[in-house]
Amino acid sequence: MKKLISAIAATAVAASLALSTTVSSSADVIYTAPSDPSEWVTWLDGSPALSEIEELTAEDTADGMKVWFPETATGKFKIMSFLIAQGSGITQVNPEDELHVKVKLDGEKGGTDVRWIFSIAFTAAGTGNMQMSKYIAEAANNGLAANEYGQMPQGEYEAVVTFGDLIEKYDADNKTDNYEKIWGANGNKYLTGIIVQMATNNPEKNSDKDQALTIEDISVGTPGSFKVESNSNAGTSNGGTTNSSNSGTTTNSSKGGTTTNSSKDQVSTGESILPIVGIAALAVVATSAVIVTKKRAK
Repeated sequence: MKKLISAIAATAVAASLALSTTVSSSADVIYTAPSDPSEWVTWLDGSPALSEIEELTAEDTADGMKVWFPETATGKFKIMSFLIAQGSGITQVNPEDELHVKVKLDGEKGGTDVRWIFSIAFTAAGTGNMQMSKYIAEAANNGLAANEYGQMPQGEYEAVVTFGDLIEKYDADNKTDNYEKIWGANGNKYLTGIIVQMATNNPEKNSDKDQALTIEDISVGTPGSFKVESNSNAGTSNGGTTNSSNSGTTTNSSKGGTTTNSSKDQVSTGESILPIVGIAALAVVATSAVIVTKKRAK
């Protein structure tokens, strides 16, 4: 009996280790935007870092980068922009590659005291900044929509969309040919800009950390890298379940034209998830083969 128990325990541990490796794998994630405000720049004079300005306050938190209008905010700046910009390219993307956006804007759901805008750019391809708020809100499927200015109201957003689908929709709405500019015969598929903006009609009145924008994740991945669980706050664009986020992914982040390795709350060793998996291992030994088949494929 003891030998049987030992054998089961050994099998369980082996299964848990194998499963933890599968869960923490991040091979499909190409790039994740940093959560350090010093790695985001602004469009203010001199392009200071987000961490250096008085018009917005930002901090790196366990949930992601949190940004809000501080007490020093003035009516002069009702829309503030902060961005990741790399003229040489953040990363190359293909039409089937995925963009994962997970953002929360605090306050009453649907409220408009503070709004946010999301854009991307392929500058080398000549696209200019392309506002994608409408399509992110649609994909989030949370009952919220961007207004005519591309501003999304307060609430929680999580969406997975392919770059090809985004650009095709943008081209159709704006009568542009950016898809061809990026992926055509003479195209340039380097993503060069990720732009986030916060807007409010009254910065002084709404200078409140309780109305902060938290960027939990903005990532680029190969097909199948991200899957989103449908819930009452954030819907799904591909009908899957989430198995990718900032936690447990080793990603590339860029600053000042150089590419460095950056990670947030890494669990690549499986240290954080091993106890949980170990407890459940006995139950999943028989089904581990099924779980492994669900591993994301490139």
